[in-house]
Amino acid sequence: PFFLTAAIGKRMAARGGGTVVNISTTSALMAQPEIGTYCISKAGLNTMTRCFARELGPQGVRVNAISCGVIKTAMGDHTLNDPGRYADMMKINPLKRPGYPEEVASTALFLATEASSYSTGLILQVDAAGREGGIDLARIDAGHFEARFHQKLGGEMADLAKAKHGHFPERHGYF
Repeated sequence: PFFLTAAIGKRMAARGGGTVVNISTTSALMAQPEIGTYCISKAGLNTMTRCFARELGPQGVRVNAISCGVIKTAMGDHTLNDPGRYADMMKINPLKRPGYPEEVASTALFLATEASSYSTGLILQVDAAGREGGIDLARIDAGHFEARFHQKLGGEMADLAKAKHGHFPERHGYF
């Protein structure tokens, strides 16, 4: 995301403006067992979003991010299909349901259009207030969290993991 945002942002600035919308996660807001690198990378994405918003804003380029909770997608299946994880999610989710891709898409559309023309550096949560509910997430059974995102990693991240460990780690609890 960094190099892509830098390259695209430069082109957008040259033409007088544009909008970048990054996809983040509420996992960036807390430390979770077994998916530490995912939490760290998404926290970095949030900071990167705010930094590029400051740097590119004067040239008319807005940079925002969507911080997703559990969304009904293949990535959300590990929570939605596990009764224990699902019960834990319901403890902190006042709407008592997962989010849907269409809800993330409509948020992206809002951030990409003039409807949000005075917003930049915004990390907009689409999570049913699950992370805002004041519940100490560290108390939720850590055994229900599992790192499945590693299957989605590719390119430089996978190469870095291979270089460090000689193979692609099956789990990300390798700090």
